[in-house]
Amino acid sequence: MALTTEQQEVLALMRRVVESYHTLGVGSAHTFERLARDYFKKDVDIRSTIDAVHSRRGDRIYAELARLQEIILGIEKEHA
Repeated sequence: MALTTEQQEVLALMRRVVESYHTLGVGSAHTFERLARDYFKKDVDIRSTIDAVHSRRGDRIYAELARLQEIILGIEKEHA
């Protein structure tokens, strides 16, 4: 099933959230979770993301960025 135009725009927004440690925060993690749930029926656990942001440790934040980017790639593969 191909992505709709709206879903493509949502994926672009999700990519902007996870493009760098500057763009990742508690609020953006909640937005990511909500967009994944509302548009793709995908449950994303963001607790580890919030913990990483609160820790302010670069290694944890970068690991979460990579994990969330993998989720986006998985969504794209499901709808390819």
